[in-house]
Amino acid sequence: MSKANSNTSNNVNVVDNAPNTIEQTFKTRIAAGGDQHTTVCTFDFTDVTMEQLQQLALRSLVINAQALYRTAEHVPHVDNIKVADMLARERASGGRVMSVEKLASNIGKMSAEDKAKMLALLSA
Repeated sequence: MSKANSNTSNNVNVVDNAPNTIEQTFKTRIAAGGDQHTTVCTFDFTDVTMEQLQQLALRSLVINAQALYRTAEHVPHVDNIKVADMLARERASGGRVMSVEKLASNIGKMSAEDKAKMLALLSA
């Protein structure tokens, strides 16, 4: 599976005279490293129930949670995620605690100077 991606901007606009529509501008690459193509897409939410909208949002939330687990290299058996926290999450930052094993591996790759800075921060 290629790593073609889609980046959304914060350009979300409710379309005038169409209260059930939202306009979103986003960029998509057909293939990894390929050219980005910009699309201005209007999403029409007419006849969509709150339950259907929640189910659609749930798909995105599951994908985001799985990305967090991969970043942390730990998949919990049970997790509780506050949706508001997911909204505030920065892309690729994770927002979850890194596993001890991954942290140890990353520290092992650090320079002596960076390790000293980290120890100073932890000791403060």
